[in-house]
Amino acid sequence: MRKVNILFVVIFFSVLLFIPVWSAVQPEREFIRSERRRAAAFPVLSFAGILNREVMDGVEDYARDQVVFRDGFRAWKAFALKDMLFMKENNGLYQVGDGIYRLEYPFNKEKTVRAAKKFSGIAKQYFPKADVYYSVIPDKNYFVAGENGYPEMDYGSLFSAMRENMTGMSYIDITGMLETGDYYRTDLHWKQEEITDTADFLLEAMGKDVNGTEAEDYEECVKYDSYYGSYASQSGWRVKPDMIRCLTNPVIESAVVTDYEKKAKIPVYAREVLSEDAVSMDEYDVYLSGAKALLTLENPTNPDGGELVLFRDSFGSSIAPLLLKGYSKITMIDLRYVMMEYAARMVELPEQCDVLFLYNTQILNHSDSLR
Repeated sequence: MRKVNILFVVIFFSVLLFIPVWSAVQPEREFIRSERRRAAAFPVLSFAGILNREVMDGVEDYARDQVVFRDGFRAWKAFALKDMLFMKENNGLYQVGDGIYRLEYPFNKEKTVRAAKKFSGIAKQYFPKADVYYSVIPDKNYFVAGENGYPEMDYGSLFSAMRENMTGMSYIDITGMLETGDYYRTDLHWKQEEITDTADFLLEAMGKDVNGTEAEDYEECVKYDSYYGSYASQSGWRVKPDMIRCLTNPVIESAVVTDYEKKAKIPVYAREVLSEDAVSMDEYDVYLSGAKALLTLENPTNPDGGELVLFRDSFGSSIAPLLLKGYSKITMIDLRYVMMEYAARMVELPEQCDVLFLYNTQILNHSDSLR
């Protein structure tokens, strides 16, 4: 028995010594791709920083990010909380089947009304002669939270608040077009290959005479089978990856995309973000290069199609190419990254056009992100 105790002590202290030594000699991590963020940098040493604990806190963050087996430790913690302690959520995330969801509640009426009034003000000031529409993209909880015993937002109140405050606009209800399978299992976003019917529904609601285009009529130009979305990285759970598919057709292939931040032309699909050495932390950035304040998409195959001004969040990146067949030009404005006053100076806004405000419920419920 004494030998066994000695053996355990030796193993214990060996592990205590092994982990920090290996962590110290391994190459420094600049990115933690499994968590989609930069690793904490070693703090700048200063006497003042030592006195107020800034340096010590920085060293602690740095050491925690550089420790070996970090991903394994996170996975074991997530497993223990869910499968051993039977906790129903981890870091605000929960699982139903093989999908991961983020708790989104309660309904914040003040923030939702703020967003609606902002949109209404923009429409009245900048688009008095345009046909203006709005649509709300439900987050994944809309389909699963309540029936699986998780707290859910009062979606009815959110939709009512939008209707009451989005004056002078036509509402396009797309909730009936969507279901759980239209979203990535490990992320909040919808799949482009599953929303071709939703894109056609929006176009028809805005008066565009388009033939219903089934997903089979598109060609698959990009396929990536190792996509771990933001929910997978935040939860620490070991799950199967999603697959990213990008669709194309003659309209998308001939599209001309202008990025007003870079003042340059960019591709519809940024294939480089799917490479192993990509700088981007999110493979969903393959769609129109991710977060962009101002973009225009031009369709040379339809010179008489008119223009659409699309106010959008990240969901708009994957649906905009599918909407392009109905227009000559789409101007995309993301109010999270640019104020409307500045956008109006950067791009030419047509008087006669269609305008669509397309935002998901999480943005509306937390509208402080809108400038």
